[in-house]
Amino acid sequence: YDFYSREMDRFGWREITSVRSEMSVLSYQQGQRIATIQIWNATLGGAKIDITVSPKGKKPDNNPGFNEPPPFK
Repeated sequence: YDFYSREMDRFGWREITSVRSEMSVLSYQQGQRIATIQIWNATLGGAKIDITVSPKGKKPDNNPGFNEPPPFK
């Protein structure tokens, strides 16, 4: 956890949010990319780490259309 928290900042990633618990999650943004790091204990010591980097999602549409409930009659 401390390693990624320190090193992501060094490489220009801005922390969005983080949770330190049994399964820790750190989220970062750099430009139009989002990085999510999940860390949890592995058997026989050590840790299991998953890192996902993806393009930043779009803002929700103000007029979702088909997601709106039907009008009440």
